[in-house]
Amino acid sequence: MSARREVEKLLALIQQSAYAALDEYEKSGAPTPCLDSLIPHPLDHQVNTVHLRKIIRNLEGACDQLCSTLAPPTHTIANVSIYAGQVVETDKYLSAHKITTGHA
Repeated sequence: MSARREVEKLLALIQQSAYAALDEYEKSGAPTPCLDSLIPHPLDHQVNTVHLRKIIRNLEGACDQLCSTLAPPTHTIANVSIYAGQVVETDKYLSAHKITTGHA
């Protein structure tokens, strides 16, 4: 498969996953969150969000793969290094405030 075809498949998966996530928000009756919103996320306290989490996991994976495919390797390595440091700090914050994320 050509690189262009792989990118097109990733773009299709990203679009499909994004629309599926929007559908889940509509089904739950919760508003789709906005980036500039200062209110808590509408689904933070809902228990049954397994399907949405799976959709988001697919979306994140496809986005990461697309960026890794198109970006120079040094850019990807730098981002992973920075992200790893942020995860450690975020985990410390969440643990200190007894916040659970719903995923391992």
